[in-house]
Amino acid sequence: MWSIEHLMCGVSLAWVAKVLVDRFTKNEGASQAVKTRMSFLLVLVIALLWENVEHYVEKGLLGERIAFWFQGVEHWGNRVFTDNLMVMLGWFIFNKKNKSVWFARIFSTAWLAIHIFVFPHSMYLHTLKFN
Repeated sequence: MWSIEHLMCGVSLAWVAKVLVDRFTKNEGASQAVKTRMSFLLVLVIALLWENVEHYVEKGLLGERIAFWFQGVEHWGNRVFTDNLMVMLGWFIFNKKNKSVWFARIFSTAWLAIHIFVFPHSMYLHTLKFN
């Protein structure tokens, strides 16, 4: 269920990466192809770093209450492959339809707010669906 959030996050991160790359290559005369590659790599690095941080948070690095919210440690295949593929799919969607960023921001903010402040833990919908 969180793959949806990773997809929307990828769209939003792609916008941030585009703004940063455009700003830092403004006077360099970089081609659009180079800017696109830089944007892709920036989003991929952020996604990989987040998954690394998320792993340690799930293990209890920031306390038991936050570890409880995550409801365990995510499967390594999902962490290494699926989550990052969904973020990069979001990057691709933004690069094809960059007007999608507003929908992604609203959806992502609502999703996180509901899961953080309303539901008791991050896997609440999953437990409702499969239990």
